Amino acid sequence: MSNSARWVVCAGCGRQVNAAQTPVFYDFESGKSLCQACHQGSGRKTIKRRKWASVLRIAFGVLFFMVFFDEIGSDPSTAFTSLIFGAALLIWQFWPWIKKAFAKSRQQAEVKRSVAAEAEKVKVCPHCGAPGTGSTCTYCGMPLK
Repeated sequence: MSNSARWVVCAGCGRQVNAAQTPVFYDFESGKSLCQACHQGSGRKTIKRRKWASVLRIAFGVLFFMVFFDEIGSDPSTAFTSLIFGAALLIWQFWPWIKKAFAKSRQQAEVKRSVAAEAEKVKVCPHCGAPGTGSTCTYCGMPLK
């Protein structure tokens, strides 16, 4: 029997759990895995801590941006520092959504490129045998395959 790691993300607290070493519980109603702490109910503290952490990151990020706009004319070094801290906190909070948006746009661009490449392929008309690009033959008007 091999001890290969099988990592599962807990649906309750978001922690990665090695299912080969620690018990993981499967919730059949939601179809997701739970770590032992969330299964026993103590994972709710972790969820509350994560919610508070996200609220604090957003609040302090906005606060640092307000300091940036207040200090931009009087003290540029303080303004620059508050801009860096505010941006870092907000990016840290919203990074999963930003990453998902980048992946989605990258996937859409790949689909567009593959559609454009397919449209530019040289096809042969089944009716007259003339080579062409696009969806219809330029000589006889029949659809290209």
